[in-house]
Amino acid sequence: MNDIAICIAAHGAVLPGSDEGFAAFANDVRVAYPGLPVALAFTSSMVRERLSRSGRDMPSPPQVIRELARQGSRRIAVQSLHVIIGQDYEDAFAACHVLCNEGVIDELAMGQPLLADDASAWAAARALPSIIPPERAADEALVLVGHGSGHKGAMLYETLVAQARAADPLVFLGLLSGGPGPAEIAAEARRRGARGAWLLPLLSAPGMHVRRDIAGDSPGSWTSGLSAHGLPARCVARGALEHPALRALWLDHLRAAIARLAPP
Repeated sequence: MNDIAICIAAHGAVLPGSDEGFAAFANDVRVAYPGLPVALAFTSSMVRERLSRSGRDMPSPPQVIRELARQGSRRIAVQSLHVIIGQDYEDAFAACHVLCNEGVIDELAMGQPLLADDASAWAAARALPSIIPPERAADEALVLVGHGSGHKGAMLYETLVAQARAADPLVFLGLLSGGPGPAEIAAEARRRGARGAWLLPLLSAPGMHVRRDIAGDSPGSWTSGLSAHGLPARCVARGALEHPALRALWLDHLRAAIARLAPP
């Protein structure tokens, strides 16, 4: 495996302190694969540009792969830290695959996002009990809040929640874009007997979406919106990567990617 290297590909985050999950995952990878080069890249050009303006440069996945190739790595596993297969993931995969066609590297294997198929959504549902706040009461709803997407990969949010609800009827799905909003969730949760709620972000890092749009105290946040519609809410203001049980699922996807690179 001495010609294999690992590129961790996250959408990225700008706010200070929002990258702790990235660092934790990179550490998990180095423990699992001691000796292999490991590098972090951000797929979002907007995030990279904003970081650059503040003096913090972050490479894209193709830039990382070119550097790893320069150092002698010919086979690259790129592990996505996206939650679903969306446009950002597909763009990153296409940009990395070009380097194979150009002969920069010999082989590329892309590790899947957290929710990539039914099996990974079921695995995430089984991991949920370990990340639910221990102070959650029996009559408090658990609202999983994802980014949302028009991509077909967004259907796996529903698969995750359906599996989780089989064991916990007060689990609900909220989406920042293209899905049920606070008013709808509050009405349905109250109809099912909930008297309060916990918000659990399904975003890899606690960036602006988590801190402002979900956990913020402005009238437009999810926490405020649920409370305004009769469902007092609190938020676990952490990114999904800050939960070890979910990081372990991303690491499983990386193991599968590296296995595809391994010689027969």
